[in-house]
Amino acid sequence: MDPLATSVLFEHFVREWRYLRNVTPSTLEWYETAFKALQETLGADVPPVTKSNLQQFVVAVRQRESQS
Repeated sequence: MDPLATSVLFEHFVREWRYLRNVTPSTLEWYETAFKALQETLGADVPPVTKSNLQQFVVAVRQRESQS
């Protein structure tokens, strides 16, 4: 998937949750932080999110935490 398309999809997700689901600004900030962490783990060209990609992300985050 085109990295720009992934970012556009994420922006659409954030807009939907902001205006249709009325989540708090801190929740939106958490989503954006999590997406940036996902990009750092999977690379700037975030592929379509799959179970395998999410598992890879969780493993990488936990490894970083255990090394701290």
